[in-house]
Amino acid sequence: MKDKRKIAWLVIGVMFLLAIIGNNIGKKLEPQKKAGSFWSNISQSDNITETEIAQGGVNKIAIIKVEGEIIDTDSQPSSILSSATGTSADRIVKEIDKAEKDAQVKALILQINSPGGTAVAGQTITERLAKFKDSGKKLYVGMREVAASAAYEISTPADKIYANAETMTGSIGVIMELTNYVGLYDKLGVQDITIKSGPEKDLGSATRPMTDTDRTILQTMVDESYNNFVATVAKWRKMDESKVRGLADGRVYTAKQAKESGLIDEIGNMPLVIENAKKDSGANDASVVEYSSGALGGLFSSLFQKIGIANQIGSIFGTSNSNNVRSNKLMHIWMP
Repeated sequence: MKDKRKIAWLVIGVMFLLAIIGNNIGKKLEPQKKAGSFWSNISQSDNITETEIAQGGVNKIAIIKVEGEIIDTDSQPSSILSSATGTSADRIVKEIDKAEKDAQVKALILQINSPGGTAVAGQTITERLAKFKDSGKKLYVGMREVAASAAYEISTPADKIYANAETMTGSIGVIMELTNYVGLYDKLGVQDITIKSGPEKDLGSATRPMTDTDRTILQTMVDESYNNFVATVAKWRKMDESKVRGLADGRVYTAKQAKESGLIDEIGNMPLVIENAKKDSGANDASVVEYSSGALGGLFSSLFQKIGIANQIGSIFGTSNSNNVRSNKLMHIWMP
């Protein structure tokens, strides 16, 4: 463990040096960029790295990856590690902005592998994707292992949703996690003293018993968020709300079940998604590019996973504990 932590610090140091050197070289080579060169394949704009993963013509099919828990804002001091520790709505919105502004991008694909996240993050991304559709560009989703709850929610505006045959999706619902330490405090002889202006100022407190009024207030909040979630699915999937509610008891579905119920459109992997995105957008010769945020972020995130130091890097930056993200919040997340 100590050796991995040392390696993590070393990698971080090297990355920052490369970022500085690369930025300076990039500026010098800017007028000399050539098609197919390193600097034409990897360009940075507003801290977003665009990496060409399949060469083609001038038109593009852009891929945005949504991995891990989806949070509202990026809590990391540096976004170079973003894909190693989760996905923030802020990052996704910036990448959608880039795809929308780039006239060469003819279609956008969300590649999703996520159990969901906060209600606010899900709503923020869904709303931005709805505006993206107004641009006339195609929007597709390719689900991988899991695309549940908020990750399913952000899929719904897509023109077509594809899932792997083994994908778990759905989990339409809302959950709020609270912890109560009253019993433990009693055993330890610890007394909480709270001065408040009203009886519900400390709603959800971990240091006093939950009252019936507390539970009613919180349940009302959960129900309102649930109703919004159901309405979003019904709107974009063109389904009756009554049908959605019948599916929305929080469970996950297999790809086959999801297709039969109308939650997704097709069963297939990313090559099929890309192929159809090209065909449907009239850009059969398009290049395929992948976005990632932060200087050199896309180049290193997969490396962290492969050499087993992603968790160590996350802990160094204080971002590896997802419980802080979930505590006392309305969550659209699948938590088995």
